[in-house]
Amino acid sequence: MRGLVLIIALGFPLGAQAKTPLKDVTRVQEGLIAIGMADMIRKECKSISPRMVRAYRYLKSLEAFAIKQGYSEAEIDAYVNNKPEGARLLGVARARLAQKGAVSGSPDTFCVVGKNEILKGTQVGHLLKVTG
Repeated sequence: MRGLVLIIALGFPLGAQAKTPLKDVTRVQEGLIAIGMADMIRKECKSISPRMVRAYRYLKSLEAFAIKQGYSEAEIDAYVNNKPEGARLLGVARARLAQKGAVSGSPDTFCVVGKNEILKGTQVGHLLKVTG
């Protein structure tokens, strides 16, 4: 009993600690932003297409990482299907593309950004290929 009192007095938690919300897990968040950026590039630039198998594998690797971190499939699904969070991540993806020079309504700028990402070997570039 004395040991229990000592643990409480020192402020150590007795039970399992709460998990960080998935929206705050950098690897997951950055992965979804990269997927969003690649998707926007391929939709705007007709000479760049997606590497669908790579994108699927990457998405599954993010899911596997989250599961290893202790998140359930239900928690992952709830996060991925959260509309406000999805809109927030797409906003981040749009802003990052704009910082790199992509201009809405100007497909050529998306092509330049996409080709640069491919050449640099970034995660975004890894999900894309030049087709034309």
